[in-house]
Amino acid sequence: MRRAKKEKKQKQTQGISLKYKGLLLTAVLIFVVIGATLALATPQIKSNMTDTIHSYMYDMAVTNGRSLDVEVSAHGIRVALSENKLRQLFSNVKVKDMESSYAYIVDGNGTMLYHPITDKIGKPVENAVVKDLVAQIEKGRIPKSDVATYDFRGQTKYAGYYVDEDGQYILIVSADEREALSGVTKIVRIMSGAAVICEFLCLVIAFLCFHRLFDPLKKITYQVERLGNLDLKHTGELDKLVRTGGEVGMMARSVIEVQGKISEVVTELKTESEHLFHSSNQLNSNAAVTAETIGQISYAVHDMAEGASSQANDTQTATESVIVIGNMVDETNEEVAKLRENVEVMKTSGEEAEQTLKELEEINEEAKQSIVEIYNQTNTTNESAQKIKDAITLITSIAEETNLLSLNASIEAARAGEQGRGFAVVASQIQKLAEQSNESAMQVQQIANMLMQDSDQAVQIVDRVKEIMDTQNVKMNVTGEMFQKVQDEIQASMESINTIYEKTDKMDHAKNDVVDVVHSLTAIAEENAAGTEETSASVTEVNDIVEDISNNAKQLHDAAQKIEDHMSKFEV
Repeated sequence: MRRAKKEKKQKQTQGISLKYKGLLLTAVLIFVVIGATLALATPQIKSNMTDTIHSYMYDMAVTNGRSLDVEVSAHGIRVALSENKLRQLFSNVKVKDMESSYAYIVDGNGTMLYHPITDKIGKPVENAVVKDLVAQIEKGRIPKSDVATYDFRGQTKYAGYYVDEDGQYILIVSADEREALSGVTKIVRIMSGAAVICEFLCLVIAFLCFHRLFDPLKKITYQVERLGNLDLKHTGELDKLVRTGGEVGMMARSVIEVQGKISEVVTELKTESEHLFHSSNQLNSNAAVTAETIGQISYAVHDMAEGASSQANDTQTATESVIVIGNMVDETNEEVAKLRENVEVMKTSGEEAEQTLKELEEINEEAKQSIVEIYNQTNTTNESAQKIKDAITLITSIAEETNLLSLNASIEAARAGEQGRGFAVVASQIQKLAEQSNESAMQVQQIANMLMQDSDQAVQIVDRVKEIMDTQNVKMNVTGEMFQKVQDEIQASMESINTIYEKTDKMDHAKNDVVDVVHSLTAIAEENAAGTEETSASVTEVNDIVEDISNNAKQLHDAAQKIEDHMSKFEV
């Protein structure tokens, strides 16, 4: 009982260890996937944010530049480019929600016409980008509006610029890159928080799945282990699993059926083994009594040789003793016949048990084939999930291209001014649809990734079940070998019983001879000497036969003891 409890505790410990190893592996995989996603997404987010800011600054520069063109046309270049007028027009021009952003005006010679810092007005511009624009204007080339990136006193800045058609002035909208990309840091933090929450939820779901998967298999494994330890008691632990159905239910039902059939066979074998053991004990006792009786006959014959005076009495005693021997021989024959019948039944039961084990091996093989089919189906599911993932990648690429096209359309609409406003609305809607398509594609891709992870876990679980089925096959083979040994012992018992039967038959014939001799001694007293010699010879022969019977009875007793010892290992 203590050994069974200890083995059960070890099995439970192994099951829990395996479950948490799987959970740890799941956590590592989720962490790696999330880390890789953040590592790949952050540069892309940064690039998209940079493009958006550049586009926004470009639009601001062009829009405000054209507004300045209108002012120049309406009021003249001196009035429009005066400090007060420029301050009135551009003091509030900056990228929204960016404190480092501002706008300033430079003339075609590089002199600062307007700057938020008053001390810089009237002085040459220090910006390398603007200096390059001025150099191009001096060479007679009018630069096109654009956005440039440059370093200014150790800081990276963005500059969206607009040059009028005559190259008389340049409008620049400036902003610090660090502040412009501060939203990327916020997005990464939000994504990291969401990833932590997602990983926690995935771990909770994985824990529940592992617990639900391993608990029934652990119970089935424990019952199979009990069968391997020859414990055939029905505990009822697998009855609930049978009602659940599916492969686990089939496995539990098979184990219960095997346990019941083996228990029935072992019960019958134990009963017959006990009968054989008791019969061998009785035969051994009868052989000892017979040997003692033969000794008495020998003593009587010796007394007959000593004197004729006691011959009649000795002959009467011998007659009674021979009758006792005859009864004992008859009883021995009956017991031997019973033993033959019992051993025949044991042999039949052993053959049935061997056939049952073969059927169990066939059932186990069918279960193994079912596990292989599950394994193949899981791999097919994994391949389908990979195809879904490839399709989502294509959809994401199309959505990104659509988004880029809508952005270009918005830019062109902005350039077109009032005439392109309707086209800008359509482009904005297309951009929203592209973003929604991209988000939906990302969600489906996450689901496909989870499906692939679940499929991989299912493949690992099926591998574990296959190992368990292989172990069960080994246990069944060991049980078959043990039943074969029992069959061999039964066959040896049958041979010994047949030998005993032959010896008792000879003993019966010898008994008849002894009776004839004793009657002859009673009828013919004159032939004492000759009759005594004949009787002595018969007694010697009977003594040899009895010794053979005693030896065979001892062998039968030892064989029955071995069978009893083997059967005691089973707990029914």
